Amino acid sequence: MGKKESTCYRCKSLPSIFIHKIEETLASGKRKKKDEKLCPFCFLKYECHTSEVVKNEVGITKTDEFRYRSTGEISAFELIQKINKEDLYVYIKKWEEIEFDKNRDGGKEFRKLLPDKGKEVQPYHKYMAIVQADGDNLGDTANKLGNPQELSQLLFDFGKTAHNVTKEFHGEPIYIGGDDVMSFMPTAFSEGGNFFTVIDYIQKLSNAYKCKMNEKDLPGSISFGVNLFYYKSPLSLAVKEARDQLNYIAKKIPGKDSLALLLTQHSGQKAGLQFRFCSPELELFNKILKNIRTGTAEFPHGIHHKLALYKRVLTNLSRIGQIEHFFANRFNEEIHESFKGLPELQNLLVNMLTVSSVSGTVLLKGKDANNRFNEFLSMIRFIKFLIGEDK
Repeated sequence: MGKKESTCYRCKSLPSIFIHKIEETLASGKRKKKDEKLCPFCFLKYECHTSEVVKNEVGITKTDEFRYRSTGEISAFELIQKINKEDLYVYIKKWEEIEFDKNRDGGKEFRKLLPDKGKEVQPYHKYMAIVQADGDNLGDTANKLGNPQELSQLLFDFGKTAHNVTKEFHGEPIYIGGDDVMSFMPTAFSEGGNFFTVIDYIQKLSNAYKCKMNEKDLPGSISFGVNLFYYKSPLSLAVKEARDQLNYIAKKIPGKDSLALLLTQHSGQKAGLQFRFCSPELELFNKILKNIRTGTAEFPHGIHHKLALYKRVLTNLSRIGQIEHFFANRFNEEIHESFKGLPELQNLLVNMLTVSSVSGTVLLKGKDANNRFNEFLSMIRFIKFLIGEDK
């Protein structure tokens, strides 16, 4: 991975301090003990099952063995549910055998167990989300509360909620401490007849943090940086991208309380989106994504290319109502009547190209309108890629 020997063997980011002994299986079938150099966080992750407090809180028994899920298991959670439990047990054992054997392809053996139907494997099954979260202006919040012990209790309770919410959305909590959260999540999955995305998870965490702060009448908020990346890409680079989204984009948005979302495609192309939790764009974007995926709405093929042709027109309008007239004139053929997602797409564009002021809602102009329109096109490409229509 290009890291020094003193760097943690697992996260490839922090300095190693502890030695952790593991057993590995050799090609001959024999097992031998091996030393891993780990940072404090990864060491605690491995050794936490020996803590009586953790055992009681999480329900770990002495017979349980700790094991990180692979990125493929997290991203393709939806598909793994369809695998026979006996086959899954065999897969896990095989994965343990080949984990340290560079001459074998663990990904190939994993794919053999997936349903042999191309239509079932969607692009989002191959993309995992790294979520980084950090509370906004925690110093100011602490000063308003005054009592450090009360704030510590609030953050401790939020941490337990964050752990439960992460598990509810079938993710892997990597680090939860205070107002900081790092988790590995499925990009999307279907369950119980509903379709969920990583945005649903993020919104629930954001609301949980605000509710916890509101218990003491504190105006707290939390910002997120997210990287959706191909599950076989270098993990250390993907983690860095998620951190950069949080620290250099979400945290720089005026007012914070924001989400910076990055899609890093297998080809190397990237699409970045920014949202404020107090604005309607995030809810509209997530709703369109879910409706398109579940088949309750549909876009004309190549709609983002068609809209891009009219970029100059749409960013130089004089009245908000002209956006509605544009959609009515450009999508007025008989075939367009079957595309039920167009009104929501129009609503999203109106929200992207307008801003509320003292005098009411007005259209953005110049560079601001141009930037927001580019974000709008990125949203459409983002949606079409994840549902498999723009590979």
